[in-house]
Amino acid sequence: MEELTAIEVNSSEKMPISRLFQQIDLIPLETCDSSLIGMDVKRLECKADRIYLLNQMNTRCNLLCFDTTGTFLFRIDRMGNGPQEYIYLGDFFIDPRKEQIVLIAESGHFLYLDLDGNFIATHRIERGYYAKQTVVPEKESFYWAFNDVQEYSLGIDLLQLDTATMEIQRAFSSGTILPNSLPAPLATNGVQTIYYHINDTIYDIGKNKIAPLYRVCMGEKQDICKRKLSELIAKDPIGYVAQVSQWFQDGDFKMVTHVGLTPSQLFISAVKQNPSQFRVLQAQAFFVIYDKVTGKTYNSENLKWDILGLESIADVELIGYSDSTLYGWFRQPFSATDKEKIKKSRYLPQNIKEKLLRHTEEDNPVLFMLR
Repeated sequence: MEELTAIEVNSSEKMPISRLFQQIDLIPLETCDSSLIGMDVKRLECKADRIYLLNQMNTRCNLLCFDTTGTFLFRIDRMGNGPQEYIYLGDFFIDPRKEQIVLIAESGHFLYLDLDGNFIATHRIERGYYAKQTVVPEKESFYWAFNDVQEYSLGIDLLQLDTATMEIQRAFSSGTILPNSLPAPLATNGVQTIYYHINDTIYDIGKNKIAPLYRVCMGEKQDICKRKLSELIAKDPIGYVAQVSQWFQDGDFKMVTHVGLTPSQLFISAVKQNPSQFRVLQAQAFFVIYDKVTGKTYNSENLKWDILGLESIADVELIGYSDSTLYGWFRQPFSATDKEKIKKSRYLPQNIKEKLLRHTEEDNPVLFMLR
């Protein structure tokens, strides 16, 4: 068996971010009562100069829409029992053929809206599922989703679904080593679809087969935890989560949140325990970029954000790829020291620099676009 290409997450390669990307744009997102970003951005889709964000709050998700300047346009938040409402929002995607927003709600319930957020129709199927990750491959009549609840036998979690009917075409296991009980990010670029499995392997999904593509090396401590995980899940399919949380708090375990694929790069976003927060559970985001041409991996903690005049940024995440652009966000506001350095930056347009200097903890985060 051919050995998989290894992606070393803890790579010490250093690089100015301007050397990896030809263009970097910053988008401070408008802040108002209707547009507030919650705990996390679970998903990003772009269409017609608009950015759609699946916004994870404390108790539920909603969908926020901004234009590419960061101006807030509208919110989709239809919690309720009415005919145009949902009880649960697991994910969404934009149907590329109909150019409609598809909300994947509680089991077997789907809502269709136009790109302005106006209700079009609702649809229900008999054999339902809760989706937590979805992607639509280019020029295909199906989409991929991960099942969010165990409605099938253990390990049957990857679903191939008909975009016209939303019915299940195929249901099978995403991997043979461990059931994918933790988040399993999916990504697509053109006709290729990949996903990240809990066994720290990235797989390539074809229409009729799954093949391992990369081995992701998270470090010795993570390897030890993963060797124990299979046995823990078998003994207690629910209680093992508490042990994973303890590993995370101890700094031994990292959780992958997003993956992405471009013609020349692959990226992985993850969270780890903030090393400065002893005995307090606090996630800190980082990402790695794997260059397919050179075989080098760059960890965001070693990237110099020269366009901002900053040596490094500690809590930063990539959340999606669309139209040859990588999207991410700075999860923490800039400190007073950072703002002094940003003020002296020679690369930022004055209007963007002024917005960053006015940015406060109460404001929505700053998105960035890498091309």
